Amino acid sequence: MKSLRAAAICVIVCVGIITIYVWNKSTISLINDLRLYQASAVQIINGIAPASLKAEYPPLATAIFVAIERWRGIFSFATIWSMGILLAIAAATVYIAIQKNLTVAAVCLASIFCALLLLHFELFFGRFDIYVGMLLLLSWFSWSEKRFTASAVFLILAGFLKIVPFAAIPLLILATPVASRREIWKGFAIGAAIACVLPLLLMGFANTFANIQFVWMYHTHRGIQVESTWSGINLLIRYFGDNDPLISYLYGSLENVEIGRFMKPLALATLLIGTTAFYVFAFFKSKKLPLDYARYLLILMLWLLATSTVLSPQYFLWIAPLAVLFCIQAFQRISIVRFLPAAVVFVALCLLTQWIYPFHYDELIKEHTLTAFLILNARNVLVVLMIPLVFFSGKKIEAFE
Repeated sequence: MKSLRAAAICVIVCVGIITIYVWNKSTISLINDLRLYQASAVQIINGIAPASLKAEYPPLATAIFVAIERWRGIFSFATIWSMGILLAIAAATVYIAIQKNLTVAAVCLASIFCALLLLHFELFFGRFDIYVGMLLLLSWFSWSEKRFTASAVFLILAGFLKIVPFAAIPLLILATPVASRREIWKGFAIGAAIACVLPLLLMGFANTFANIQFVWMYHTHRGIQVESTWSGINLLIRYFGDNDPLISYLYGSLENVEIGRFMKPLALATLLIGTTAFYVFAFFKSKKLPLDYARYLLILMLWLLATSTVLSPQYFLWIAPLAVLFCIQAFQRISIVRFLPAAVVFVALCLLTQWIYPFHYDELIKEHTLTAFLILNARNVLVVLMIPLVFFSGKKIEAFE
């Protein structure tokens, strides 16, 4: 019966995703980050000296780029890339259908496609951040089904793709019953083994090590990205002070160059202090009651996004599927009225992000309009506002019905 359900949901998923793909096919091209992904792969495949390798993404992500470029055949990199995302969605849906049921699989599928609608097709298919979002969603789903090893594997893979999810490792440990924590460590080991072996097989040791070195240099030298909370405040102050901001493309992102050297240490200190306070609270809370992994994971990721010096629009794909799924569960188990403010704020947050990118990005980085600065700051305020709204959302939601 489970195999029949899995086959049925797979057919439904494939029909839906192929329809969306055909409908939007003309917009998929080697633009934005896709050309960077392919360029990283071409360097390695062409045998560039490791010391000259410039690959700004973690080795697991770079290995995926290499695999696509090496075996894409007659198809373009962009075509195989988009189809890979569709297949990943289908695989995640089938996994959930097998582990739980068709209804839950459909709900999870809907949450993933809501992320597409809320954050635009270009971000969804033009970046690899949706993989992180799906892995975090699967981590929660597996945890809710008491499949703690699988939950840990998914979380570790998300971390090896984008680094930031590593911050949730202590949370998963605290949210897991003490008797089951050995399963968590087993999952961490399996996930780390997969994430380390694949780059070594596809790229070789020298390129993998060079990739790690470049990623370290790249992230330690980055400044204040233009869309971050810190930059948004500075842009608004400069506008009313009649000082035109200087925005330059540095280290793979557009940075607010004249924000001040003190801002980066201040942002880092704020992030670390807040994260430490979060874990102190979570630790003592876990001594009294089981933690709600989904709610605390959303809070943690929102805090990291709100206080980080880098906040690109695609980062919201990390939390969008999980946030939508959490809202659906909250409506079902708590009440629509009680959780409606958080849902409305999240939808507004995503739509404002979509307004900024891809529709009015030039207004922000070139024309420096007041409208763009106000919308950017409004979006960032909503990110902060989501934290207490999710925290006070009511009793915990631990598993699917």
